[in-house]
Amino acid sequence: MMEFPDRPETIALQLHQQAETDYQHQHFEAAIAACLQALTYKPDWAKAYHTLAMAYHSSGDRTQALNCYDRAIELDPNDAYVYANRASLYAKQQNWQLAQAGYQAALQLNLDGATIWRNLAQVQENLGQREAAGESWYHAIVREPSWATAEVYTKLGRRLVQQQRLDWAVEIYRLAIAQYPQMAMLHGALGDVLQTKG
Repeated sequence: MMEFPDRPETIALQLHQQAETDYQHQHFEAAIAACLQALTYKPDWAKAYHTLAMAYHSSGDRTQALNCYDRAIELDPNDAYVYANRASLYAKQQNWQLAQAGYQAALQLNLDGATIWRNLAQVQENLGQREAAGESWYHAIVREPSWATAEVYTKLGRRLVQQQRLDWAVEIYRLAIAQYPQMAMLHGALGDVLQTKG
């Protein structure tokens, strides 16, 4: 069967590709227009709603962004990136509970990068969930050791010791030493934890 370029699906794909290009170049209004046009050809397309939501989000229209994130999730409840992006919008609104739920949903759908864990940790800090935040910071650093400063490593190591997560504290201090071998304080902290462990 021969495909014709004027088929609705083909037109929708071309418009969405243009929307993504516009979005990457920070031409958010053009991206919005292209997505809306694409959706006239393919109305139940989760990916187009996701792109539209990001464009609205970036242009400052948070209400429309949330509506589009919700529609994208309704159409494809297994897209972890939509949950993560919606969670970042909730975090900007300081709606910490919904932000936490969104990041956790993204993690359950196997979006397991350092950024998600860092964002979740920041939300948990704002909710006063110190122990959960400590675990999330740990997961973030383990996934991307070069991200953390020596100060971040030190604070997290101390927190993990206070929480009696000694194995995790040892791992954090070892990662810290690999990143900052010249810092005697990190070597001393690791030695103290190892001695505590016995």
